[in-house]
Amino acid sequence: MYKAKSFATLTAAVGIVVLLPALASAAWTKPGTGSGASIAGSLTEPTGVTVSSPSSGTVTVSWTAGAAPAGAPVTYLVERKSGTTYTPAGGTCASPATSPCNDTGVANGTYQYRVTTKVGTNWVKVSTDSGNVTVGTTALTVTSPSTASPVSISRAAATKSFVVTGTGFVSLPTVTITGNQVNSVTTTFQSSTQITVTFTFGNNSNANTGLRSFTVTNPGGAATTCTNCLNITT
Repeated sequence: MYKAKSFATLTAAVGIVVLLPALASAAWTKPGTGSGASIAGSLTEPTGVTVSSPSSGTVTVSWTAGAAPAGAPVTYLVERKSGTTYTPAGGTCASPATSPCNDTGVANGTYQYRVTTKVGTNWVKVSTDSGNVTVGTTALTVTSPSTASPVSISRAAATKSFVVTGTGFVSLPTVTITGNQVNSVTTTFQSSTQITVTFTFGNNSNANTGLRSFTVTNPGGAATTCTNCLNITT
């Protein structure tokens, strides 16, 4: 009886030793990803990622930190998005970054940014992308058509389109056209100096003829208006 009781006691003790690591690691994995031990609590993504370009080649990035476990070794990774590719930011935004920071040496173009909260290497939470920011000093202008030489388009035409030349166009600008019956306007970006504008009328015969203006707006907000540069004919 003495031997049997000792074996049972030893078995229970071993069971406790085996279970302890599992209980410790469970606290690490909730609710993020990865595994570890000794840190318990919530980790949430950064919010309110805002961007601006105060000077050529520089983007200022700021964000609001999310929740993190008390005492956790939290760092932030700032990334610049061009197209579908994310690249670690430089300057004072190089990891580990603090808000606000400046990403420097940025080529002209339009970008978005995201910020990742990291605890260690595997427990991470990623923010949503910021809005667009345009880097570059080239002024947005329209040189053709112009007020002196408007482009003429028949309201009866099945396809209504015209080419706009100028400077500082960034993919993908939007165009608005004044006047009635404008149903939809799309743009095709060819280069920083040329875009093509295509539009339709809701009802061709009811569209007013005469001069109209259009406004080109780049991502990031830069805009220019060409006054009376579009002539609608019958």
